[in-house]
Amino acid sequence: MSRSLAVVLAVLTVAGPAPAQTWPERPVRFIIPFSPGGGPDVVLRLVAEPLAKRLGQSVVVENRPGGSGIVALDAIAKAVPDGHTVGLGDNGSLAINPALFKSLPYSAERDLAPVTLLYATPFFLAVNAALPVRTYAEFAELVRANPGKYNYGSAGSGSPTHLDWEVLKQSTGLAITHVPHKGLQPMLTSVVSGDVAAVFLAMTPLRGPVQQGRLRLLMVGQAQRSPAAPEVPAVGEAGAPAGFSSGAWVAVIAPRGVRADIVTRLNVEIGAALREPETRTRIESHGFTPGGGPADEVARLIVSDSRRYAAAVAFSGAKAE
Repeated sequence: MSRSLAVVLAVLTVAGPAPAQTWPERPVRFIIPFSPGGGPDVVLRLVAEPLAKRLGQSVVVENRPGGSGIVALDAIAKAVPDGHTVGLGDNGSLAINPALFKSLPYSAERDLAPVTLLYATPFFLAVNAALPVRTYAEFAELVRANPGKYNYGSAGSGSPTHLDWEVLKQSTGLAITHVPHKGLQPMLTSVVSGDVAAVFLAMTPLRGPVQQGRLRLLMVGQAQRSPAAPEVPAVGEAGAPAGFSSGAWVAVIAPRGVRADIVTRLNVEIGAALREPETRTRIESHGFTPGGGPADEVARLIVSDSRRYAAAVAFSGAKAE
């Protein structure tokens, strides 16, 4: 077991004395590094109602967007570890930031404890419909035949929509140029207009342009096809490197030092809320796959993605914006 994984897993077993009172004793506050109306905010609010019923206390969502998630995660890390303040982190804030920033006011390994996965969503490789390709193999062949001619868009330097491409470039040698944008919408506009040739992006924003015939989907960035677009081949069958993935995930996290029984209770109740048929259906309608599962699975995900993205940051020279 690596030292970093051991540190993360150790967080999960930190336990104080036996609880003197029943938790929770007051509302549970979720600090999240996302704007209202964004995917993580929407999903958490869908879960909040059934979760509140299960906990017997209200669930309060506090949005603290900006700063690449650092402000929110620092607040979570420094919160009193009594289980009444927890939060969300994603692959950007938990797995990319440690490689992207020279210093952070907290350590994701030492100061934060994974609780469970909230949801995940794969990214699809989408190209402008004018590009003369219909498969990933044709796309890769076109780029190889014209090194430096084609470009891809991202939502910003150091974002998953940037670094997933750099991971792919590492393993394929594709000479395709990065064009960063200030957010997902400008990135989507660029590929629809043809200013960039391709993007990796979630299905929900892609659906309209695809249905209009302005974009074409070549691959979903995971090992299995997605119910959101079952006609689109997965990584292996598309001919991309084995093990490549592209997507986003969001996890529930707590300050280090929260009692183990509280972490377990949160894990169980969030999982149960995610499995409620109405909640699950509503989450899936937004193009997301509801999460759940053991805390140690999230810990392993953080470690594996941190390694993958650290290599991509080194390879690309990505800088924080």
